[in-house]
Amino acid sequence: MYIKPNRVNDAKHLQNLYSHMDRSSHKYDSIRQHVYVDVIKPLQEPYNDMMRHYVIEYDSVQKAKLVANYIIRNMEKPCYAMTIVGGSQPNGQTIVPCIHIIFNGAYVKSLASLLKDVHF
Repeated sequence: MYIKPNRVNDAKHLQNLYSHMDRSSHKYDSIRQHVYVDVIKPLQEPYNDMMRHYVIEYDSVQKAKLVANYIIRNMEKPCYAMTIVGGSQPNGQTIVPCIHIIFNGAYVKSLASLLKDVHF
C-alpha cells in the first residue's frame, strides 16, 4: 500500500489542523451535537518538521476504532496524535468515520505496511 501524507508546515498549521481533528474549532460550534469525535491520542508534542498528517476513511465507527487501536498499539511512539471523527460538517454535508493521524514522516512505509495488513 502506498500512502501520501500531507506535511505539517509549521506550529500554526499544527494548531489549526489539530483543532480540525478534534473538532474543537469554532466552525463546529453550531453542529457539535451532530459530530462524532473520539480522541485516541491527544496532541501533546510541539511542532517538529517531521510531522505528517494522514486520513483514512471507513464505513463504520467500529472499523475505524479497530484500526486506530491497531495502529496505536503498533506505532505509539511515532504517532503524535490520532482522532476518529465523523458526522456533520459545517457546510451541511455528512462524512463517513475517518481516522486522522499526525505521525513522524520517517515512518510512512511502516504505517503503509501496517495498514496493508488490515482486512475487513
